[in-house]
Amino acid sequence: ADTYVLPVRGVKLEGAVYDDERVTLRPIDVGVEATVSNVPLLYLKAKRMVEKPSGSIRVEVRDDVYKCPLYRTPERWGRTSTTGQHSNFVMMVEMRSLTVPTKWSILGVAALLEAPLFT
Repeated sequence: ADTYVLPVRGVKLEGAVYDDERVTLRPIDVGVEATVSNVPLLYLKAKRMVEKPSGSIRVEVRDDVYKCPLYRTPERWGRTSTTGQHSNFVMMVEMRSLTVPTKWSILGVAALLEAPLFT
């Protein structure tokens, strides 16, 4: 089967820093670092969803991966379309984490395609 990979530049990360050396998320050093940081080049890889016989989709959960929401704009709200999709939400991006992924959810960490005006 063909594998499709799309490189994406310019993504911002709000609420955490992506540590290039350790290839993982890390907390912001409050007072020293901005609340929004750059994400290194992302490689988006198409992945086939596996359906269970009941019609539900199986989701793989890992302790070392944070499924980070990617939004178009810093405002994390939008309209829900008739298909049930949120107008501002793009997709979930898997990012390596040395801590429990729920930590990043509690902190509200998100990736953004458009940086906020004030960081």
